[in-house]
Amino acid sequence: MPGAAPKRKGSAGERELVNILKEAGIEAQRVPLSGATENYPGDVYLPEIDKRIEVKRRKEGMKAIYKWLAQSPDVSYVAFRVDRQPWLVAMPIEEFIALIKGE
Repeated sequence: MPGAAPKRKGSAGERELVNILKEAGIEAQRVPLSGATENYPGDVYLPEIDKRIEVKRRKEGMKAIYKWLAQSPDVSYVAFRVDRQPWLVAMPIEEFIALIKGE
């Protein structure tokens, strides 16, 4: 069972993302009790577009994504998938903010 340290790290990541989005002019709020039950999906809610974000922080677990994005200054997104699963896209937060704001 996870301890207090991982919970604090997760909560800090959620607050950090909410603050970044708010500073960019995007309404964002942490989901109360996120992860505690199925009744509270996602960690951050974007009410203007009715979408939720699952927030993950890892010490080293996602280094490959950063490496792929850094391959070339012309690469803005990384699309990837696990066999027989849907495609996912990773992008820098600035790109995400621009998309959400319709820029």
